[in-house]
Amino acid sequence: MVPLGGALELVGAGHARQLGDSEGPARDLLVAARLGEPARGAVYALSYRLRVVERAGRWYVAAVEGAVA
Repeated sequence: MVPLGGALELVGAGHARQLGDSEGPARDLLVAARLGEPARGAVYALSYRLRVVERAGRWYVAAVEGAVA
């Protein structure tokens, strides 16, 4: 996934936490990331909501949405 068409680059990943109590093969996570804008030297803290699903013992991202944290 390229943030904002390549204008930003990943500086670092923060925490990830599960939303709700789900224990099944599909879960929602809130994931924090820091993205930088090289042209300005600015760094932005962003959050994404991920829907992950488990298949054959592996977790896959099924959906990504912007989130307000």
